Amino acid sequence: MKKSVIFFFFLVTTICLSAQSPNIHTPSQIIQIIEDSPVTYSLKSGHFSPADFSQKVLRTAFYRVQNDSAYEVKRFEPEGKAKELFDNAEKLFSDRDFSGARKAYQEALSVDPKLYIAITYIGETYLYEKDYTSAVLWFEQAIEANYIDYLAHWGLAHACIYTGDPKRALKEITITKILDRNNQNINKMLNDIYKLNKVNYVDWYLAPLFSISSEYDEEKEKDIVNIQYDENWLAYALVYAVWKYEPDYAESMGNSQFLREKEAIFCTYVSYSKKQLKNSPALRMFEVAANGGALDPYIIYDGFLPYDPTIALYLEKKDIESIADYVINIRSKIKK
Repeated sequence: MKKSVIFFFFLVTTICLSAQSPNIHTPSQIIQIIEDSPVTYSLKSGHFSPADFSQKVLRTAFYRVQNDSAYEVKRFEPEGKAKELFDNAEKLFSDRDFSGARKAYQEALSVDPKLYIAITYIGETYLYEKDYTSAVLWFEQAIEANYIDYLAHWGLAHACIYTGDPKRALKEITITKILDRNNQNINKMLNDIYKLNKVNYVDWYLAPLFSISSEYDEEKEKDIVNIQYDENWLAYALVYAVWKYEPDYAESMGNSQFLREKEAIFCTYVSYSKKQLKNSPALRMFEVAANGGALDPYIIYDGFLPYDPTIALYLEKKDIESIADYVINIRSKIKK
């Protein structure tokens, strides 16, 4: 028989209704959709290794240009004379000739005004010389020219520690983290700055453990949707399976990945027992974020960016700052 599984969902009513869109379905509704479906689903519990996000990092400096209403993100790739000057600046920097490197970076920038990373590196020359006031000014220019340069935000956070502005350092290091979510090299300074500001930060992840696939069953002469799941992530897996394989379901929900994630997390949250929630900071954060009006930043920072950090490169400045506010003021309430 298709779709045979027995499980019980703990329904709660305390969560803010703002956590749901009118279209979001409850776990029991998802189960009913599966039971009534022409699609054959096969469910099987299994063991999954913890997700590893260590290789999902950007590190490379990017810039973006706006085309109509959309951004185009590009890598810095100096060419010709600008490349010659930039490479020379890099050599001088590595030789710790910071004054000479500054001059070469400025010359490269004069040849290629879109080589915004040179502005950031000029700021770094001042940082290494411990001229923190000048460093702040150059990092500010770099951010103004190219807001998505995580190195400029990192440098500004560093400089602000020494210019006596820990609050600004806190915001800038948080933006740095948003712009390269899984870059562990950011974490030491981030943790230091958070401790300096007496704000909590734990780098936990919302990492559902499941897999879904489809294969043709020759005996039954039909396609079978196979759902394999860790016992804590059954509800999440069911939602994803319905979105992917249920005829017309995704279309009826507007094909919104955002809505799919909200539905999957909501159904998982209400399926958890108190013991399961106690052991899951990511799911406890769902309720706190919903009640704090920060569900969208939560989904972006904890749901999307770990899997695809490039998403941050296309976000508006106001949205990145909203996510930073979530991380500092709301996410900090949940400890591991």
